[in-house]
Amino acid sequence: MSCGPNEVDLRLKSGHCDMSVLFCRVLVYALVVLGVSFPALGASVDWAGCAVPKFGDDRSRAIEACTIVLNRADLSDVDRARALITRGRAEHMRKDIDAAIRDFDDAINLVPRDPEPLARRASAAFFKRDYPTAFVLTKQALQINPDYAVALDILGVIGLTSGDYQMAKTAFDRAIALKPDDVDARFNRFQYWMAINAQREGLRELADLLALSTSDLDTQFTEFRGKDITYRTFARLERATMLEAMGRYPEAIKAFDDFVQTDPGVFSYGWRGWYHIDRSQLDLAKADVEKALSYDPNFFLLHELQGLIFTGTNEYERAVASFTRALELGPDQTGDSYWWRALAQRALHHPEAAQNDALKAFSTDPTFLRTKLKVFKEFGYWQPPSPGADASSAVRDAAQACMLDERCW
Repeated sequence: MSCGPNEVDLRLKSGHCDMSVLFCRVLVYALVVLGVSFPALGASVDWAGCAVPKFGDDRSRAIEACTIVLNRADLSDVDRARALITRGRAEHMRKDIDAAIRDFDDAINLVPRDPEPLARRASAAFFKRDYPTAFVLTKQALQINPDYAVALDILGVIGLTSGDYQMAKTAFDRAIALKPDDVDARFNRFQYWMAINAQREGLRELADLLALSTSDLDTQFTEFRGKDITYRTFARLERATMLEAMGRYPEAIKAFDDFVQTDPGVFSYGWRGWYHIDRSQLDLAKADVEKALSYDPNFFLLHELQGLIFTGTNEYERAVASFTRALELGPDQTGDSYWWRALAQRALHHPEAAQNDALKAFSTDPTFLRTKLKVFKEFGYWQPPSPGADASSAVRDAAQACMLDERCW
């Protein structure tokens, strides 16, 4: 489904049936904090603060606390490895991946028969898109313990990213059988259902996830759209957007309303506002987006949504300002804000600025062409490059032609 200035492609909301977004969402898994129970540690060691951060915790404080532990000269190899793994996970969550890798490597050297540092090191390699290394390390962890659920989950994510869906499903099923309350593996299996376009199965997976009696739903988290999000919040958001994508609008708006009531915040108000934008209910959308901004005025996506609302009400100067703010806050997210700002610039009769922004949408986000290719073809602007040729000239010509045609969006 395509989207114009007053609509938004539902695939951009949650990644349903869009492999480029799926890749981004699976890539985010490398930040996931998988809960495991450590063996009993030395009673003489003060472990206060040296713990894997939970949702809302300060990662820097965990790193500092673990560093204090590691500065001790009397640690056993097992205790030192536990501190290294914990610090490495906090560093990983802070996106200091090289530091995390160093700690995981040191832990592997200390406890070579422990599968956990191998699995954590695999997750860090995955985050850096070093997929061959991630696969090898995951297999090494499973050779040590074939029933190590963390490694099985990582193996499933590798399969999901590579398109080996059978491997992904088998790995997720096994991880969940071993740890039925594993919120990470269950959410990743939901991603599998989305990858094969099995929406009903995906809805059931979300229902099963939300029915779990575990605090992990509220303490474990991942990253979505540049923000930390608990699995409970993420599952609620996914359920509402899935119902919308399936055309089950009465159920969708009820799900959004329930979401706002049970979990008021950036995601519930923001995505309900997005739902209203799709329905051209701009007054309702404006109220929801403003409420979402009261929770986080610096969330780039909310400024994108404000720009869409202003575009829909023909307030193009305000739309340009909103998209500009979105780009200041989230310059590396997607090409959407550049494209939408280009459309607003065109409406203001600023053709050069419109063309520049249109081209930036593609140069900053190589996957953005998938979003606009159907439009370019529909208006006859897309001239496929010859086999083996660089597609950038074809993209530039199509984008420039679109910006000169008021019908093209």
